[in-house]
Order: sequence, then structure tokens, then C-alpha cells
Amino acid sequence: ARLMGNRRPEEVAIVVRRPGEAGPEYLVVLRSPEKLGYWHLIAGGVEWDEQPAVAAARERAEETRPVAEPQSPGGRLRW
Repeated sequence: ARLMGNRRPEEVAIVVRRPGEAGPEYLVVLRSPEKLGYWHLIAGGVEWDEQPAVAAARERAEETRPVAEPQSPGGRLRW
């Protein structure tokens, strides 16, 4: 089967964590609020000509505005 479109058949997910008084706090975004919505990590597709780390930085910039340097979780995550 031929793959079409601007994005590869994989996506990146970005975990933004900070220390909180009761433990770590995580940034999530509300998707599809007009349909009652659901909470989700920042995520998005990887374009054919970009590396996953570049896609992660782009998605973080598109969906939020925090200033932070990306850090690897230490390997690939699969689920």
C-alpha cells in the first residue's frame, strides 16, 4: 500500500512535567471541547522530512508556549 499525505505514519507525544506541592504536575490539553472533550498529552504527526525530536519541538511550540529544552526519556516509548 502506498502512503500518502504530508505526515509519516507515526506521531510524537510530549510530556511536560514540573514539581508541585503534592507531587509532579503534568501539562495536558483539552481536545475537541465542542464534543465534551478529552484530556491528552501534547502530540502530533511527524512530517516526512523531519526528525521526531524536531517534530516534538514544533508540536510543543504550536500547542503551548512554555520555554524549555527537550529532554529524551532515554529511549523509544511504544504502546
